[in-house]
Amino acid sequence: PLPTLRMHLTTRPPPTSAEREMVLIKLRAPPGPARTEALELAQIFRARVTDVSDATLTLCVTGDPGKVRSLYCDCSAEMS
Repeated sequence: PLPTLRMHLTTRPPPTSAEREMVLIKLRAPPGPARTEALELAQIFRARVTDVSDATLTLCVTGDPGKVRSLYCDCSAEMS
């Protein structure tokens, strides 16, 4: 184990801290227009493509909760 100097667990971040989230989103995106649109959406939100298969893309997005929520909502709207 790594030596731990100090650890602080909170349910709410202190007012002087920055809040960030990291989310992995797996999208059904077969080659063609659906995949192109998913990649464009990833570029807009500065998400990284972490995995690609024949029919799916996995995106990793980090940032403030609003940014992550916006990408999730946009991806959900695209899948509808």
